Amino acid sequence: KLGSRGLPRHRNEGPHAYAERISAARPELSIPVRRITELYTRVRYASEDPERWLPRLKEQVQAFRP
Repeated sequence: KLGSRGLPRHRNEGPHAYAERISAARPELSIPVRRITELYTRVRYASEDPERWLPRLKEQVQAFRP
């Protein structure tokens, strides 16, 4: 969604670095971007059950309006 708004993620940029860059460029998006990033990293990288967080991540992404 942000890529189509002129803020694409760079190839070498991790999720947290991307969230920081977006937060600096668009402070009004800081809270939802950080929330989505936290959920994404739990689903993608956490050793705990990712299925626990996936529905909430999907909900947050669908509700996100940059």
